[in-house]
Parts: sequence; C-alpha cells; structure tokens
Amino acid sequence: MDRLNLMIDPAIDAVLRAELVPGEQFVWSVQPNPSKLYAAFAIWLFAIPWTVFALFWEVMASFLLWGGGTGTPDAIMYSFGIVFPLFGLPFIAVGLYMLWMPIAAMRKARQTVFALTDRRVLRVTAGKTREATSVMLDQMGPIDVRTGRGGYGTLRI
Repeated sequence: MDRLNLMIDPAIDAVLRAELVPGEQFVWSVQPNPSKLYAAFAIWLFAIPWTVFALFWEVMASFLLWGGGTGTPDAIMYSFGIVFPLFGLPFIAVGLYMLWMPIAAMRKARQTVFALTDRRVLRVTAGKTREATSVMLDQMGPIDVRTGRGGYGTLRI
C-alpha cells in the first residue's frame, strides 16, 4: 500500500503530491475536520457583545450629528457628532473581524492537509496561495500520538 489516505479532498491531494521530491513516498495523510473546530466559536461570547455595543455606540453617536430633536447646540452637534461616530468605526471593524475568525479557521481547515512521508512531515494549505511547511524526520524529537473516539486524535511532534 503506497499510503494511508484518510478523508482527503482530491484537489488538495493533487496539491500535496506536487510537494513531493523525487523518490519520496507517502506513509500517511489526513485533513482536519472543520466541524471539530467548535472551540474556535468561543470567541463569539466576547465578539457578539462587543459588536452590539459598538453598533449601539454608532447609532447613539449619530443622533448627535442629526440633532435627535434634543436642541443640541450646533457647535456640539457638529464637533462631537462627527468625532464620536468616527471613533466607533474601528471598534465595529474589530468586532466584525472577531466574528469572522472562526469561519476563516474552518475555511482554512478545509484547505489544509497534513502528511507523513518516508523522509519528512508536511503541512500544505492550498488557498489563494499555496503554503507548505515541512520538517525532516531526522530533525524531530519524540512523537506523541493520542487517539480519541471516532478516529480523531492528536499528533504532537
């Protein structure tokens, strides 16, 4: 058997094969399961309140610019009414970025494959640009393998 191939997307497999050097043979390869990245969504416990407050800030600060029917003097309305909404924009951007991070991690997991060859350990990510990282077997220390339920586990190098 040339290799043990567990749940590899054919398109990613072709990218992985392109990384082989002449004479190198696969021993094992696998892709991470994106559905197992549910821990990445823990950031939403912070990101949702952050983003909601930032949006609330923008709405309330915009009332200064529009006057809000409060009889706010023009000097305050135009100075704070412009500065406060601009101050809130970076906070909205950070909140949206935090909300996007787990989704981006899942997308990256779908495009990543880990492989063990007879010479090295490889990690290849085939997104917009191809990223490949490898370590030669003779440069590695001890290897710790832990297997859990469902065939999933951890390989620590």
